Amino acid sequence: MRRRSLRTIVLVLVLVLLQAPLAATWWTQHRLASDGEREQVAATAADDGEQVAVRLPDAVVEALVAQAGDEAGDQASGRGLSDDDRTFQVAVDDETWQQVSDEGTAEVRWDAEDPTTFAVAGQKLPLGGVLVLDVIVLVALGLAVLLRRRRRPELRMVSDDALAVDDGEPVLERLGGQRYRVRGVVAEVGDGRVWLDVADRRVRVSGEDLGPLAPSVGDTVSVVGTMVG
Repeated sequence: MRRRSLRTIVLVLVLVLLQAPLAATWWTQHRLASDGEREQVAATAADDGEQVAVRLPDAVVEALVAQAGDEAGDQASGRGLSDDDRTFQVAVDDETWQQVSDEGTAEVRWDAEDPTTFAVAGQKLPLGGVLVLDVIVLVALGLAVLLRRRRRPELRMVSDDALAVDDGEPVLERLGGQRYRVRGVVAEVGDGRVWLDVADRRVRVSGEDLGPLAPSVGDTVSVVGTMVG
């Protein structure tokens, strides 16, 4: 597999993995909206037009307390908890926030078999955190590419023979004198010239006849020629 293709696949996989929590949250909300238990509970709207504080149903609180392994008694059932302990704060859409502001209630949905899985009707997906991570990954990748290109001096070669397809590892091998064998990934293609990425170097290959091969960016090729700079 070509190195550039491999890097692209790795980048795509990283971005997909970053979206996985968001997709899981969306699927949970969709499933609970379709099949979950539900209850209207007391809720308070914050002044920011987005956050609401919801008093969780007994079934959800009891499941959360049991999961946390609290001691037996009132605390184990969840009924002895204060209102603050039973409150869940979440960002909701405009319509839900307005409803909470006007009516003082919100709908909580939960999985009947696992009440620790719950959501508030109108709850927003956590897009902000995911987008920030995406931007960080893309910026880091861009900086890595930029720094790599800056520290890579360009060599110039005049080819002795035609380009050949070669899927081996990058090579910059001195054959004798100024003659070298180069194997690398095609980075650019110009009129009678090809730029190859060879590890941390870039080699510009030119010649009167580079052969019948018409390489594309990302192809791995090899060539023998004379270094002229």
